[in-house]
Amino acid sequence: MDLRYRVTLAASLAAIACLPSFAAPKLRLQNTALGPISVATGSNGADQTVNAINAGDSALNLSVSSSVSWLTPSVASLTSCGVIGRCNPITIKLNTTSLAKGSYTGIVTVSDANAIDAPQNITVTVAVGGGVPDAITMYVPVGGSAAPQTFFTGGRASTTVTAPSSGPALTVDPPALSLPGGGSFEGTYTYTVKSSAVAGTAEKAYTGSISVTGSPVALENRTVPVTINVTSQPIAVLSSSSLSYRIAQSAAKQVQNIVIANQGSGTITVSKADVATTTGGSWLTATLGSYYVTMTADPTGLAPGDYQGSVTITTNAANATATVPVSLTVIATGPPLAIAGGVVNNATFSNDPIAQGDFPAVFGEQFTTGALALASNVPYPTTSGGATVYLNGNPVPIYFVSANQINFLVPFDAAVGDGTLRVDRDGQRGNSVTVTIKARSPKLLVATNQAGQQVAYALRTAGLAPVKRGDYITLYGFGFGQTIPASAVNTASSTSSLVNVPGTNTAYFGKSQFPITAVGVTPQFLGLAPGFVTSFYQINVQVPSNSPTGTAVPVYILGDAGNTNELLLNIQ
Repeated sequence: MDLRYRVTLAASLAAIACLPSFAAPKLRLQNTALGPISVATGSNGADQTVNAINAGDSALNLSVSSSVSWLTPSVASLTSCGVIGRCNPITIKLNTTSLAKGSYTGIVTVSDANAIDAPQNITVTVAVGGGVPDAITMYVPVGGSAAPQTFFTGGRASTTVTAPSSGPALTVDPPALSLPGGGSFEGTYTYTVKSSAVAGTAEKAYTGSISVTGSPVALENRTVPVTINVTSQPIAVLSSSSLSYRIAQSAAKQVQNIVIANQGSGTITVSKADVATTTGGSWLTATLGSYYVTMTADPTGLAPGDYQGSVTITTNAANATATVPVSLTVIATGPPLAIAGGVVNNATFSNDPIAQGDFPAVFGEQFTTGALALASNVPYPTTSGGATVYLNGNPVPIYFVSANQINFLVPFDAAVGDGTLRVDRDGQRGNSVTVTIKARSPKLLVATNQAGQQVAYALRTAGLAPVKRGDYITLYGFGFGQTIPASAVNTASSTSSLVNVPGTNTAYFGKSQFPITAVGVTPQFLGLAPGFVTSFYQINVQVPSNSPTGTAVPVYILGDAGNTNELLLNIQ
């Protein structure tokens, strides 16, 4: 199951820097992702340091472990860490001497059985031999641009581009610096490679090059040949360059989708998906869809460990085949684990505060060992698939449960401020993570026109129906808080009378940043969606006659209910 499984109310449209004090230690890590770190072949990488901070009461009692043999973590005693105060430095040694050229990722787990927001993982990625590729191949539509590609260096370097003497353009954007979490001023520099072809460019393969000089990693100083294929055929762009699964031993299968988009001309078709596994036997299968491939990982019969495979997808595109590596980690069956920071709003999946009456999601692992569980109607149960969610110690209604995600309801009377959430499964107590609850924290999910077609979607910016000035549209979202008259969570809203969000709120069409083009209009209605669960809100509004036009015009709500995210409309 994809970690961010789209069940939220997109599917339910049809079904419905002061830290607080805690009575327990509360783990905060200065960084949870290191790298990619460039390492010369045949050598060890530089030691990395991540500081662990206690944002709660009592003392942290940390232990660390690694998922791979080439990472050796250790925890130092509590010490002064400058402006961040007292901390426990975690040192991670990179024992990379024996690793062949390539990219490797390992996970360091930081644990404390008594701490809130523990355990937490630090992902460490190294590029042995550096981050500059041996070659780059790009596919460019006639009159369009190729999907950008990136590479990186382990220190500041210079690039010299040699574009084809005639044909498509080839450029490299100035590098963006990413600093490691330990405070070192040495970091990774990322370069973005772009190519475009004006109308009339002949369809063929062109050659150019990018010369990299000055990197402190010697193997990164090289000339990279670039092949640019200009074509009027379809160009396949896959939604994922790799897939990974973590499944408990003997738990249910999990699925993820690889979506194939077309950046070129014509219509793209998927003809086959060939699966191969190098370890573990036949645990991976693929099923073709019209524009996607569904990948299923089955841990049945596998012992805890790491397993590798791949899928090769064949299309009618100019870049006819693409191979996606797939990894499966089978973990021993244990208690459910909520991810620190894994309680998110259900429209954009951002880790913002949730609201009273909200419909958020929590992510983690081993929430259930069975198949997906979905409530059919309100009232939703407080236990589903063996899982129970406790918010500040109280069980809350659950709409959806998978191994990695639960969608739940926040009571309208939930205490505002910082609190805790945990997931128990089949009587096994899970860990606790922190949440922040506000009276209102609104988010927009989707917009439809009068015909019921989607015209905007929080996680999608293309391929939606256009609208015109003067059209009436309906926005849907979460987190707008208590209503007039007051509502109770886990019930269906009235279909005979409107239930409004109080205060003054305005819908804006256009850019909120300079140069500001936003045009404001008062919605005809902002309140609970009639007949749906009382956590689902509806905004009826007319596109202003003087609204900006274009393929990606922002629309958002601002007022007493708060400031929402932006949806993008194609306004003609």
